[in-house]
Amino acid sequence: MEIRAYDPSMADELAVLYNRAVSGTPHCYPTAVEELAAAIARVRGQADSDPPLRDKAALVAVDHGNAVGFADTAIGRPHDGESRVECGVFPFFWYEPGRRAVGQALLDAAETRLQQLGARAIQAFPQEYKYDCYHLHSAYLSDHLAHVGALLALNGYRRTRGEVYYDWPDFEPVEPPPAGVEVDVAVEWRAGRDKRPNLSLVAHRAGKEIGCCYCDACSDWVSAADAADWFMTCWLCVEESHQGLGLGKHLLRRALVEMRGAGFRHAAISTALGNDRASVFYSNFGYRFCDWTYGLKRDLPPGA
Repeated sequence: MEIRAYDPSMADELAVLYNRAVSGTPHCYPTAVEELAAAIARVRGQADSDPPLRDKAALVAVDHGNAVGFADTAIGRPHDGESRVECGVFPFFWYEPGRRAVGQALLDAAETRLQQLGARAIQAFPQEYKYDCYHLHSAYLSDHLAHVGALLALNGYRRTRGEVYYDWPDFEPVEPPPAGVEVDVAVEWRAGRDKRPNLSLVAHRAGKEIGCCYCDACSDWVSAADAADWFMTCWLCVEESHQGLGLGKHLLRRALVEMRGAGFRHAAISTALGNDRASVFYSNFGYRFCDWTYGLKRDLPPGA
């Protein structure tokens, strides 16, 4: 077994490997060669405010001529608590289950590369730099890729952030209840990559924004046909002074009605690890637990 630097001629084989890696993981669909190649080449973050990656390169574990794992590596500035600190980044890391020695060799090579670039810490699967084709908006490492998380944990990586996902297949739209406060709700449809649009709902009271709900088509991230009927509520927010009045329920119900009218059949939503209030709200609303995802970090020893 050897570790090679990725080059574009490997794109077809790595797409097969990636699709095998994420098979059975919620909201991870078969990905075209071009989509994976674009993800590996991509250096920008998920948001315009995310600093771009530098020195990006993927390493591929090859055994008897076949790719059996790969690690995407770079230097970036993902969130670290309340700040952004430059560190090493693994946008994606995977090896064939049962091939622990392969995974360890790949991890050692990836860490060595980042150390040589000056990294003093490494974040694995930071959501700012996730592949577009991998999972849903703001995902980290899925629990369904358990052998990867376990290997990282054995090497000193700890969970620092997380996002929990909820699904509602074949959701039933119900007319929204009164908002509990007098508001004007502006509806804006935004063009998506697919034929179906994205949605913005913004609630105003006395000319001030007090709540919003943003929904995006899952086909904005991946071209797989199975994703076309899904949308995700990427952001639901109500100003603290107006919480507890039913505005959040009103906006989310309104979003479900609008998105069903736009042709979507299935809904997804998520919240950050530790936001128990949101988890209770979603799970009692009609959504059901789908997946845990976690970001991991290792501080490298001094002098490494």
